[in-house]
Amino acid sequence: MAPPTDLDSAIDQIDALARENKILREENAILRKGKFGRSTERIDPGQLTLAIEGWLGETAAQPEEPASVEVPSHKRRKKKSGGNGRGVFPPHLPRNVFELDGDEVPTCSCCAKPMKAIGEEATERGHIIPATMIVNRYVRKKWA
Repeated sequence: MAPPTDLDSAIDQIDALARENKILREENAILRKGKFGRSTERIDPGQLTLAIEGWLGETAAQPEEPASVEVPSHKRRKKKSGGNGRGVFPPHLPRNVFELDGDEVPTCSCCAKPMKAIGEEATERGHIIPATMIVNRYVRKKWA
């Protein structure tokens, strides 16, 4: 640009340069956000030209007032019961039960008396057989 010769043209040139500087700063901020911001927030190249046209005043479109949109609230999912966070198999599936301890009753190491069963621990694993699904239930007795 050639230097202006009178005051009015100098003021016009300063205003034009200020507008161009503002546009370039905004464009730089948008591009930096796209490059260094979250990777899921990508910008469409067409949006950048629309924003620049709006700053330059080339489009005569009036800004619309945003319509009020009701956003449904997010509800947390309840954890399924199943011990370790896994789901439970439906009760209608056939089950094979395997007793893993056998017939022996363990004896106490300190008094040599037979232990009493106080409960059991079961693990279920699903197995898919073509056109059939069964559940294998593995039961271990707990001793005290």
